[in-house]
Amino acid sequence: MAVVVNTIEARFPGVRVVVEPYRSPDDETIRWWVYILHCRRKDVRTVRLFAIQLGLDVFRPEMPFIADAREGWNTALYLARKEVETRGTRRSRPPRRRIA
Repeated sequence: MAVVVNTIEARFPGVRVVVEPYRSPDDETIRWWVYILHCRRKDVRTVRLFAIQLGLDVFRPEMPFIADAREGWNTALYLARKEVETRGTRRSRPPRRRIA
């Protein structure tokens, strides 16, 4: 997947690619969800098609990921969701010991 990430980020400067594990209920060959963030609105379709074609070229005959290109608003929604998820997993400070 590093080849896919680096190729997309090199081809479209300014985008950030995030790969997350994914289990498709319909297709067991799909193992990753590839989010392509910070796409320009006019390039979203081009970026998505490029990622799909790249996946087919690298992993033929099966495509092991879903490509999801997102422009500004959808990038903000994704990042907000991830912030909420990480905030919930952070360890809180242990309670202070009371000395009596």
